[in-house]
Amino acid sequence: RSEEEMSRVMDQHKSAIFQIYHRALRQNATLQGRVVMNIVIEPSGQISDVSIVTSELKDPELEAALIRRVRMIRFPADTGVTRTTLRQTFDFLPR
Repeated sequence: RSEEEMSRVMDQHKSAIFQIYHRALRQNATLQGRVVMNIVIEPSGQISDVSIVTSELKDPELEAALIRRVRMIRFPADTGVTRTTLRQTFDFLPR
């Protein structure tokens, strides 16, 4: 999988991911920070694993919600590739 293809798919889902953050922000106005995730993508396009490498949010509920949402993402199937690991960074800042 090319970096460009993975970026394009992630960009399509960023608004849904940031929507989760903005909902949590209503409960805690001080929430902000960078989250780095490892995302394992199978040749089928399904995500088989998501883990947080680092998080500055210090909010386990929000982090779990972000992981659940990222797991829903589907990449185009590509039988010509092996399992791919993507390291994705999100910078969550209040508006």
